Amino acid sequence: MAASQSTDKKTACKSTKALGDWGAASKVAAVSGADKVPKGWATMKELSTEAFQRSLSTTNRLVMRLVREGSAESRTFRVLINGRLKVVPHYKLKSFKPSPAE
Repeated sequence: MAASQSTDKKTACKSTKALGDWGAASKVAAVSGADKVPKGWATMKELSTEAFQRSLSTTNRLVMRLVREGSAESRTFRVLINGRLKVVPHYKLKSFKPSPAE
């Protein structure tokens, strides 16, 4: 019985090493799958804290209005966040022409 237990442990060690390769390969695949976000694009959270300096809900309402009016555009990018690949919407200002006050 001791011999079979020893063989089982050796087999388990070999399979663990093989699985370690899968872990490393998955990390490389996740990083290589991430998109490079071009200059000028920002997430809603970035816009909320840096540009608008308002709450996330207020920023969301204002940015969505700009997107509907055609002054801004929305695009999703695959971004690596905390070791995970996530699809995150980003926004970019196209052109801004203030409408005349009535």
